[in-house]
Amino acid sequence: MSGEDQEFPSRLRRAAGQPQRGLGSGYAQNQALVGAQDPEEAARLARMSPEEAQEEADRLERLQRDLSAMQEDLLIAIIGKQWTPDTSSWPSVPEGQKEWQVLLEKQPAGMITRWHEEMNKALDEAVDQQDEETLKEQMQGIGVMDPDDPMFDPLVDKARRAAIEKDLEPLDFEQMVWKGYCTQEITPRENFRITLRTLSTLHGLWLEFYMSQQPESSYQHTRHLFSLIQVACCLDQVNDKKLAGDMTKYTKHEQRDEFLKALEERMEFVGKLPSVLSDDLIIQYTWFTGRVRKLLSGDLMRKVGNS
Repeated sequence: MSGEDQEFPSRLRRAAGQPQRGLGSGYAQNQALVGAQDPEEAARLARMSPEEAQEEADRLERLQRDLSAMQEDLLIAIIGKQWTPDTSSWPSVPEGQKEWQVLLEKQPAGMITRWHEEMNKALDEAVDQQDEETLKEQMQGIGVMDPDDPMFDPLVDKARRAAIEKDLEPLDFEQMVWKGYCTQEITPRENFRITLRTLSTLHGLWLEFYMSQQPESSYQHTRHLFSLIQVACCLDQVNDKKLAGDMTKYTKHEQRDEFLKALEERMEFVGKLPSVLSDDLIIQYTWFTGRVRKLLSGDLMRKVGNS
C-alpha cells in the first residue's frame, strides 16, 4: 500500500467539477442546470477569480492529502496491532485490512483527526514506557536498583525529561533518510550541551562485535559497558568541542578495525568523566533514542513510501 505511487484527486474536481463561468454562474441553480455534482460549491468557486479558485483548489487538495495520510497512519497502526480506537460500544468490529480501510474512508474528517491524535498519544506513551523499562534495566548495570538510591529519581524523572525536551529542535527525518543518521543538541543542565547522533545499523553490529571480544564478566558490568560504548559512539560534541574521530565516515565493512580504534579513543574520554555524569549521558542517550522512535512510530511506512 505505502510503496505504491498514490494519487490524491482534488476534492474540487471530484465533488464539484470545474465550475462553469460566465453570466449567472454564481448561482447554484444555474450550475445545477449544466450538471455540476455540487452546485453550491461550483457556484461559490465561480464567484472567485481564476487565481482565487486555483488557490482554493490547491487548499482543498492539501486537506484531502493530509486526510488520506492520517487514514493510512491509522490503518498501519490498527493492522500492526499498535493501536485501535475504542470499539467497546460498537455493534460489530471490522475484521481484516479491507474492512478497516472501508470504515476509515467513511469517517468524517473530524473523527479521523481525533483518532489520529489519540493514536499518536498512545504510541508516544508506549515509547516512554519502553524507555522506563530500559532505564530500569540499565540501573542494574550501574548499580542503581533501590528506589531509595539518590540516583534513582533522576533516572526516571519525567518532569526533567519534559523540561529538557520542550526546548529541543525537532529531529530531521530527511537528514536520517539521506545521510543515514540525524543529530540533536541537548542541554541536560546549565552550561552543559551535548550533541547526540543516531546509531547506524552497521555501527550497531560493530558495537556488538566489540562486546563479544570482551572478557566474560557479570551481567551488571556487561550491561553498563554496552551502554557506555553506545554513548561513546553517538556522542559527537560536548559544548563547542567535538569528540575525537568522525564516526560517520566509517561506512564500509572493511573499516571495522578503524572504527573500533576510534571508539577506543572516545571511550578514554568517557572513562575519565565523573560516574554521575557518564550515568546521566546514558539517560540522555536513552531519551534521545526514544524521541527517534516517536518520530518513526505510526507513520514510518508512509514516510518511507512517499519520500
